[in-house]
Amino acid sequence: MLTSCTHQKRLIHEHALFLVRFGAIHHLENSDTWLDVFLIDSETKLKLYEKSAAPFINGHHFLMIDYAFDTPKIKPKESVTRDFRRFSSE
Repeated sequence: MLTSCTHQKRLIHEHALFLVRFGAIHHLENSDTWLDVFLIDSETKLKLYEKSAAPFINGHHFLMIDYAFDTPKIKPKESVTRDFRRFSSE
């Protein structure tokens, strides 16, 4: 039987993902957990990440990431037109 941690690590590895490491972000009276996780497709797209200094609601920290999205390069549309100024209808 796989532990949830082992299962999570294998899932991340099999899908070539990157885990943003915030550390423990959910706190209970007797334990701290990684309840919320951010998985991204490439570490190079992660520009910045932050965790609040202290939990702010129900034992959860506020998490924030600055992520660089891929933006496709737009190719200029080419069009060909005819010059009808010298066109004769006869």
